Amino acid sequence: MLKETEDIVRMDLDFLPLTTAANIVEGNALRMDWEDVIPKDKLNYIMGNPPFNRNARLTNEQKEDREQCFEWHAGDLDYVACWYKKAADYIKNYPIRCAFVSTNSICQGQQVPPLWGSLLESGIIINFAYKTFVWNSEASVKANVHCVIIGFSKQPIKPALIFEEDGRILSVSHINAYLVDAPDVLIEKRKKAISDVPIVIKGLQPTDDGNLILSDDEKQELLKADPKAEKWIRPFISAREYINGISRWCLWLHGMSPSELNKHPLIRKRVSDCYEWRKAQKETGDACKLRNQPMYMRKNTRFKEESFIVMPSASSIRRRYIPFGYAEAGCIVG
Repeated sequence: MLKETEDIVRMDLDFLPLTTAANIVEGNALRMDWEDVIPKDKLNYIMGNPPFNRNARLTNEQKEDREQCFEWHAGDLDYVACWYKKAADYIKNYPIRCAFVSTNSICQGQQVPPLWGSLLESGIIINFAYKTFVWNSEASVKANVHCVIIGFSKQPIKPALIFEEDGRILSVSHINAYLVDAPDVLIEKRKKAISDVPIVIKGLQPTDDGNLILSDDEKQELLKADPKAEKWIRPFISAREYINGISRWCLWLHGMSPSELNKHPLIRKRVSDCYEWRKAQKETGDACKLRNQPMYMRKNTRFKEESFIVMPSASSIRRRYIPFGYAEAGCIVG
């Protein structure tokens, strides 16, 4: 049993089939040689629940772990991908079967080609897959993540099985990296549209600790005290507002001079608070880099004063469609 020390969760272990003769090794599973734990010729199965840390939240040490696992730059991959690569290298030329609980992110989007392209090329075959489900642990701290379970080896098992969340079990001839019954086609990310359509861009993330954003009540309080401030307030919409029909507003201070700012003490206070909050963040972080522009969310040269289509970057898996909508000119999208 391989565990990384900092990711052990306190729970009741009575159900595990361990004996006093069990060989339990504690340490960083990505740094050790697994053959030092058990020789390949004495092993039949590898099962585990590797750490879920996503790419954007990796520590420097975890990034070093990841770079050590892969021969190429693995900057797009979540931490859990390392266990797949480590296991694939370990079971080379041996009939060992593996199964990991993982975040479903490794079977979606831009992580699929770099991870699965390498694994499939090395001869890895997906033997079974339990498709996306919400993982609820019995630990005191709930995980609240969307997971898949993937069984893989170097030997085909017929039929391959796909387990659906509704209880159906599909017998299929092949399971690809997207966990569907289809050929091994990997969809590479691209920055240029394949047809003549406008590019999709990210909205203006505030990173302001709420100082540039106003609720309905906050907007009314501000205008009651300073009616002329209405010129500097615009509708603000992000995924949560759009999906749930919530009204919010933002301070849009582009074009406001310092002398004009001094005429609006409540707005000046919010700008000052934004500066102090950003300055207090980590120097290498995104927020601190914006500290000298506390009047603005951030620069975006592609923003235009026109109507456009909005699409939340994330929405519920329970929907059978992707929410789209129109935003009128003057609306600021988060």
